[in-house]
Amino acid sequence: MTLYETIFILDAASDAVETEIQKVTDLITAQNGEVVLVDRWGMRKLAYEIKHKNQGFYTCIYFRGSEKIPGILESHYKLNELCLRYLTVVSIHTPEEMEAKVEKASAEKSAAEKASADKAAAAASTAAAAPAAAPAESEPETLTDQQTAQAPPEDVEKEESVAPEPETADQADIEKEAAEETSPQETTAEETAARKTAAESETEEGEKSEEPAAKMPSEDSPEPSADAADEADSSEEEKKDAES
Repeated sequence: MTLYETIFILDAASDAVETEIQKVTDLITAQNGEVVLVDRWGMRKLAYEIKHKNQGFYTCIYFRGSEKIPGILESHYKLNELCLRYLTVVSIHTPEEMEAKVEKASAEKSAAEKASADKAAAAASTAAAAPAAAPAESEPETLTDQQTAQAPPEDVEKEESVAPEPETADQADIEKEAAEETSPQETTAEETAARKTAAESETEEGEKSEEPAAKMPSEDSPEPSADAADEADSSEEEKKDAES
C-alpha cells in the first residue's frame, strides 16, 4: 500500500474539528486503509482570504491505502461546507521518518495528558485544603475579640490620670506677664499714626502759647516815662502845625 498524506483546512470550532477528523479516518478505514498519524497543526492565519475567512484549523493525516482513497476523500471535502481547502498527495517520507513522527506525536500526547492530570489533582487538593484552613484562621480572631471584651479600659484610666489641673488666676497672670516681657512689642500702623498726630498737636499748642508771651511785656523791661510821653505829644503837634 502507498503512503499518502491529506491536508485539509476547516472553518469550525474545536468540537466540530474533532468530528470532521473522525469522519475522514472512518472513510479511510472503510476502504481497507490504515491511518498512521493524525497531526493537528491547529488554528493558523490563511495566506489569503477564503470564503470571507482569515483563519482556519489545519490538519494533516498520514495513511496507507489503495489509489481510490484520494478520490473518495476529495468528494467528501467538496460536499463539506466547513472545509475551506484540501490536498491529498503521495507522501515523500520514509518509513523511518514516519516512525519518528509517530513516536514524537505519542510522546507529546502522553505529556499533555500527564500535565492535565497533574493540574486536576492539584486543583482537587487545593479545594480540599481550603475548607480545613478556614476554621483555623477564624479561631485567633474569636480569641482576640474575647480578650478585647474582657480587657479593662486601661487607656481610659491613663487619660483620666494625665488630665491637666485647672490653672489658677495668679498663675494665668504670671504667664501673661512673662509672655508680654518675652514677646517683642510691635506697633501697628494705626498706633504710629495716632502717636504722630498727638505729637503734631502738642507742637502747635506750644507755638501758640509762645506767641502771646512774646507780645506781653516782660517784667524786666522799663516802663515809658512821663517826659518821653510829653515829647511825643509835642512832636505830633508840631507836625500838625507844619501841615496846616
